[in-house]
Amino acid sequence: MYGCRHILEQLSDTLWQDERTKKHPCLTNHKNEALDLRKDAIKNRLMAYLHCNGTRDHEKHAIEADLEAVLSSVPSLYNLSSTAHKRKPVDRKDARLMVIQTYVFLGQLVQRTNLEPVTAAEECCRQQASEGEATAS
Repeated sequence: MYGCRHILEQLSDTLWQDERTKKHPCLTNHKNEALDLRKDAIKNRLMAYLHCNGTRDHEKHAIEADLEAVLSSVPSLYNLSSTAHKRKPVDRKDARLMVIQTYVFLGQLVQRTNLEPVTAAEECCRQQASEGEATAS
């Protein structure tokens, strides 16, 4: 169950290498606050990576939905096996589905990005802004 989360943790460390930036300079969360990029913010770091590596519009929504599904499955499966549920083991089918969700997300990541690590969030924002200006012209 935690193997899938561990894969995503390692992936976020590999793909998001800008350790200096703790808050994203041009991405915000649902509260309109700068996106938290601390090491434990796996989802945010992967979302920032996707933003910097060209996933846009419909592509972005599809891959973000897959990421959300994988990351929300971990606590859901843990809760099912918690003491409130008399520590029943995680159902094999649920565990398999989680592995499949992780696999689908990784497949989308490989297909939709260049897998090049991001080392500077500010450079990414400048590049995104210049691409936006070029598109608008």
